[in-house]
Amino acid sequence: MSTSGQILHERARSLLTLIDGLQIENDLSSSRRTVDDWRTEMFSLINNIHLNTINKLDSLTNRLHQLKQRRSAILRQDILPNLSKMVIERRKNLSEQELNDIKKKITKIDCDLQAFGRLLNKVSSDEKKLVEQIEILKNIQRENTQLSILDNISTPKRCFILDTCHSPFIAVSEDNRMLIEDDNHLVLFDEQRRINEIPWQGHQDDSFSGSIKDIIFSNYLEQFCVLSALHFFTLDPHMLTLEKSEQLKPSTVKKK
Repeated sequence: MSTSGQILHERARSLLTLIDGLQIENDLSSSRRTVDDWRTEMFSLINNIHLNTINKLDSLTNRLHQLKQRRSAILRQDILPNLSKMVIERRKNLSEQELNDIKKKITKIDCDLQAFGRLLNKVSSDEKKLVEQIEILKNIQRENTQLSILDNISTPKRCFILDTCHSPFIAVSEDNRMLIEDDNHLVLFDEQRRINEIPWQGHQDDSFSGSIKDIIFSNYLEQFCVLSALHFFTLDPHMLTLEKSEQLKPSTVKKK
């Protein structure tokens, strides 16, 4: 058995061992339970949060209406009339005690308004947190859509018959064209069919002699690169032309 064939044989046996060891139901059953439990708990939490928040908002609305009515009445009926007589009409001078009482009432109203302002800020902050949670769930949903890549694993898109199965040399371009060495030929496929074959040995000018050492696709060159024991070649997947590079040559070692 050739070295490349032995390597492929060992890789195939290792992959078979991994596949046989897959415990699909056991591996995914825990995830199923977690998702089901998460769904149940989330529904319960959402309902509780919604109910409690609505009750708090209703209570806050009533308290704000009461604050508005009471504090507005004090300002209109008590504080402003007394201050107007002194400041605007200049008919009455308030005693120091009366001024202190008015000051205390104004300070109390100011503190109440600040307290309710903080409550409104808290409501706004909680609202933002709810929106953030919605975005988190949307991100989870987007991430779950990435599981569709499993379709590419479970459903083969291409199936081609090769003359041999001993070559480890294969490369794929960005547009899913595939170049493989098969039975002393370079074979090029697109997503649908075998589109070209180039004999590697027995060419009339013998320029393609030398065993293939590696095949890659270069994103920079946008071409396949083929390295043989003697030369370096590039293959344009669209023009279907194989060209030998004259600038790259194997090193030569002189024997003494």
